[in-house]
Amino acid sequence: MASRRETEYKKAQLKSYIREECLRNQAKPNKLLPPVRELADTFGLSAMLVWQILKEFEAEGLIYTIPRVGTFIGPPTQPPSEFYVMLVRSLERSRWHTWQTREGFEERIAALGGATLVLTHEMFAHCTHKRQLPPIAGIFYFDEENPVWPQEAKMRRVPKVQFRSSNAFLRMCDHVSFDDRDGGRRATQHLLQLGHRCIAFLGLHKNDLDLVFDWSVQREAGWKEAILQVGLSPQGLAYHPPESLSYQTIYSMEALAYAAAQPLALREDVTAVVCANDSAALGLLRALQSANIPHNRWPAIVGFDDQPEVAIHNISSFRLPWHEIGRTAADILWERRHNLLTGSFQHRYVTMVLIQRLTSPVQWSHSAERAALTLLDTATGPAD
Repeated sequence: MASRRETEYKKAQLKSYIREECLRNQAKPNKLLPPVRELADTFGLSAMLVWQILKEFEAEGLIYTIPRVGTFIGPPTQPPSEFYVMLVRSLERSRWHTWQTREGFEERIAALGGATLVLTHEMFAHCTHKRQLPPIAGIFYFDEENPVWPQEAKMRRVPKVQFRSSNAFLRMCDHVSFDDRDGGRRATQHLLQLGHRCIAFLGLHKNDLDLVFDWSVQREAGWKEAILQVGLSPQGLAYHPPESLSYQTIYSMEALAYAAAQPLALREDVTAVVCANDSAALGLLRALQSANIPHNRWPAIVGFDDQPEVAIHNISSFRLPWHEIGRTAADILWERRHNLLTGSFQHRYVTMVLIQRLTSPVQWSHSAERAALTLLDTATGPAD
């Protein structure tokens, strides 16, 4: 253990280093200092001591810290006129994932010292034409269904981030999305660890080029990877909606899944199913009921989104942290704006959280009482 004299000497070295960096960079503030852990290793101090020293310099106004980003030289220089725009399809309260993403985006921008504007495409176009918008520092395009940027946004020479799982638009801007491929892989690995060996995938996409359901494509790819990694074959275990059924016509993911799951429900060898999302999981349950499949033949189920409907029916599902999508988008825009992120466009992925429930283990449905916990009202038809 270092003596008190040695510790004081190391602290003095660190303080001298920080003061020299501040003097050296007076003409170009906002330079990022090394992380606390790196400074601790370099000067042989604990992270707590380094943090205390940084707080002393922060009190003097020589440096400032932004949580989860880093410590910068100079006083905070974010002008109050630095606005970051989030473009959304609708501001309706029913679009809860949009509001959660918005909250994360606004909280993060506020913590970074900026301000936000959340506008629909139509509002943004109107304000642009009327020249009513302040100078914009970055644009976050949040639209799960439409990958086409509004013309007014494309023309602006500012950092842009798009929420989209598809890689088809990577060269246009930075991207943020959930790690869908990793989710499909983890869902399958979870079922494999529970003893399942014949695991099917129930998708909502019709082919690998389906941009509307690209997240379904990616989750199937993760499922396939996990199956192949343990030496099993995915051949004949992926199920998709029939070509005759169009989402643009029925606008119901559960109806698509219900149609795709009908041949799957008849298979006695499949013991588990990774569903593209929770609507697909509900469609599978309806298909099992409609086909009068005995409870003891119902497969284990894992879905995505952790919607209230699947929680009620005790279906295992991945919870999607929408707040983190907003925060990550804000980080990318801020880093681009302040030249902390340069070069080619990036795609940052947000990890989902698996919520394990009743419907995962092998033979979970062999108990009629347990199976009854997933029963839906058969008097109603498939709904989105």
